Amino acid sequence: MATSTRKSPSKSDGADFEPDEEWKLQLRERIELGVRPMVQDSKDRQLAGLKRIEDEFKAAMSNIKALADQQYQLELTKERNQRRWIAGDPMDRGWS
Repeated sequence: MATSTRKSPSKSDGADFEPDEEWKLQLRERIELGVRPMVQDSKDRQLAGLKRIEDEFKAAMSNIKALADQQYQLELTKERNQRRWIAGDPMDRGWS
C-alpha cells in the first residue's frame, strides 16, 4: 500500500492574498458610486422635510400674528367704548 506524500502548503501571513491599494481604492469608489443615488435621495428628502417644516412654521406664525392683531383690535375697540361710556358719549353699535 503506497501512501501519498503530499506536501502541505506553507502557511502564509496573508500578504499574498491582500489586494493592493489601487484595487481597494477602486472598490471604494465603485461602492460609493453605487450608493450615490441613495445619498442624493436622502438629501432630497431632508430638504423637502425642512421646507415643509419651514412652511408650517411660517403659516403658524402668520396665524399667531393674525390672532394677536385681532385681539389688539378687539381690546382697543373695547377700551375706546368704555372711555366713551365714561364720558357720556354714545358707544359704537353692539357695545351697549
